[in-house]
Amino acid sequence: MKKYILHIIIGCICTAITIHYLTVLNADYAAQKAAWNQMAAETFREALLKEVEWRSKIPHYQSFAGASGVRPLKPQIPDSVIIVTSKYGQRVYWLEKERFKRQLLEGGSLNFGISYLMGEYPISVDTLHHRWDSLLNLPLIATTSIRYVMTDLGERNDTAYAHREHFVFPKDSALVWYLGYRCEAEFVGSVRYPEMWTTWHPVTWGWLILPWMVGMLFLLSYKKVWTFIKRKFTKKQIVHVADAQIADAKIYQLGDGAVYDVFSRTIQKGSAVSKLAPQSGTLFLLFLRTPEHRVTVDEIDQRLWNGQGSKERLHSTVRRLRNELKSAPIELSIEYLGETYQLKIAHSIEENQG
Repeated sequence: MKKYILHIIIGCICTAITIHYLTVLNADYAAQKAAWNQMAAETFREALLKEVEWRSKIPHYQSFAGASGVRPLKPQIPDSVIIVTSKYGQRVYWLEKERFKRQLLEGGSLNFGISYLMGEYPISVDTLHHRWDSLLNLPLIATTSIRYVMTDLGERNDTAYAHREHFVFPKDSALVWYLGYRCEAEFVGSVRYPEMWTTWHPVTWGWLILPWMVGMLFLLSYKKVWTFIKRKFTKKQIVHVADAQIADAKIYQLGDGAVYDVFSRTIQKGSAVSKLAPQSGTLFLLFLRTPEHRVTVDEIDQRLWNGQGSKERLHSTVRRLRNELKSAPIELSIEYLGETYQLKIAHSIEENQG
């Protein structure tokens, strides 16, 4: 159970570090996109102005009616204007006043001329897109597109796109502009940025993976490190097996160069090592810490099962320890003396005490 709790703790720590790092990366990317969006809006307007600039230099004849409400003069915009043409005659056009807030050029007469010039010299959406891209020059690979909607005097809409497959209507009005006397030409710019994770440098990926790698290495090696640290600080606590009264010892000297490590439950002599099972290790330690290494049946039952064990269970546990001690690098045995078990070592205690 403790092992799984440690796994959960390490997993939670790594997850918290990853979430924090992703939050920082997302905030940084959002700030960059805000700056790029501002640049996109400014260059889109500049590209449109360049398209208007050369058309405005073409000489043409204009005629305006002088009646009130015939042409929109800022800041007062009428509900409608009257335009007389040879094709449609005199016709009333209702104005969408919201469009005038995003009109590229100010001044009724100037926009009237632009309306005429856009009809005679139509704007190419591909040319406008190319001009915008050349001005934009974003620091990453972004896809741009433009939607151009022209409403003629017959009030029919003609829509054209540059890179229609990439078009996404912008969330704000910074990339929407209108041209013409009736704001009949609508230009909508669109910028699509790549997903945040596709812009990451390999170093960024490395920082994301690092906490998980460290966590995995810790889980794989923490037992060895912990055992090494405990051994380092408990080396001075090595006691002779005869000194059973020292109950807090962590390493016991069994004699003939053999020792028993309580933490790792190992009996070691030189390079030879044998390891006891958890319950066998508990019983073996009970023998070591008991005077003359004699343990009664009741003491074993109380120590291992809080007095709730059975005789069959006790005999099975002792038998398992006997079998494990056969592979120990020192001769050890357990003898049954009525209601008492005693741990025997090849060399007598008196010899070890010497």
